[in-house]
Amino acid sequence: MRPDEIRRWLVKGPRILIESYLRDKAMSAKQRRVRTIMLVEDYPETRLLLRDWLEKRGYRVVEARDGQEALDLAPLAQPALILMDLRLPTLNGIAVTRRLRQNPALKDVPVVALTALDPDRFRAAALGVGCIDYLTKPVDLEKLEELLFCLFGSHAIAAKAPQSRS
Repeated sequence: MRPDEIRRWLVKGPRILIESYLRDKAMSAKQRRVRTIMLVEDYPETRLLLRDWLEKRGYRVVEARDGQEALDLAPLAQPALILMDLRLPTLNGIAVTRRLRQNPALKDVPVVALTALDPDRFRAAALGVGCIDYLTKPVDLEKLEELLFCLFGSHAIAAKAPQSRS
């Protein structure tokens, strides 16, 4: 996808939030190089699926099983992106995101809500505490890949694992 196509695509949908985020809170070159994604998800099957998918694309994945674990690990992992389930044990994703935004070292890390909760009821709350996007489960991997491309650039696509032919 060429930059002008990306811009047109961003303007057409809710991803306009990502474009404004990148303009206002540009990620540092260090964050782009590291390509660490924190996956905050309580279901082991979902974590396994997403971790494998992300690692095949060249990302380093740090996993947290609940809200408190996410708050404990995020300062150590210094992720370039956090994929946040909203319904979590101990602390929900809204509370975790609110606390991350209060931490000077993590306040600019993009957080994407990744949840099965109804977007009509929960999107505004997620965006209100600082999530830059809201993706629903089951995860549309094509949408997730587009999001990663918008945030990290062309090397997210270049790192894509080759598809086997049957």
